[in-house]
Amino acid sequence: MKIAKIITVIMLIFGNAPIYSQSWETIKCELQSGDTTFLINERIILSYKDETTGENQRYTERRAVYIDSNKDSEYYDKIFDFRENDGYIEYLDEKKKSLPENLPKKWIPLYQYNNEYYLYAPCQWIISKYNITDTVILYYGWMEGIYGLRYDTIIQKSNDWFTIQEVKRFHYNTEINIYIIDREKGIAVFEYNDKLYEPFLVVSAETARQFPIIVYMCDSLEPEYEFSKPNFDELTAKFKK
Repeated sequence: MKIAKIITVIMLIFGNAPIYSQSWETIKCELQSGDTTFLINERIILSYKDETTGENQRYTERRAVYIDSNKDSEYYDKIFDFRENDGYIEYLDEKKKSLPENLPKKWIPLYQYNNEYYLYAPCQWIISKYNITDTVILYYGWMEGIYGLRYDTIIQKSNDWFTIQEVKRFHYNTEINIYIIDREKGIAVFEYNDKLYEPFLVVSAETARQFPIIVYMCDSLEPEYEFSKPNFDELTAKFKK
């Protein structure tokens, strides 16, 4: 193990109040343990003085990001959970639409690491999943729960290119282009035409279990692990000629 330098932060309270100090010690652990490969593996120790008792205290947090290649991993069921909860806004008056038979309906985020594809089990457990139904698009990426996005129709432009038209996002409408870049593996690119959201990779829930999972294990809410972004222009170029 290697111990990183201690960063000490002194907090000055204005007036005649005392000065309290806190220090963080980051202990870097091995990135390979048995069959487990870690992307991040560390413990963070916070040392501080209790303002009430005057005693020195220590608090330890674990932060680890690792590859889970177990095909029976418990995380698959959690990632694939498309149950509808109380956050779902159901539009009972929506007219049913015709859905293309060769368009997968349930989509899960997909990520690249070292040029390989992975699912992701996040620290905060908010996963931007999509379920395209014949009335609304169920979006699972809100902390408050599921949200129903109304839309007008789905146009099939080619065997692997679909456009969801007139998607209602709060105070404006947009379109979602779905480019299936690998039909066998079920991999696609979702692209909003309003440019407020960057394109992102997804995989059909029907084929997603073939991919291993990168798991972020954390003791408190942390910013999520940042993956490298693929070249979406190259991935979708054949659809835009």
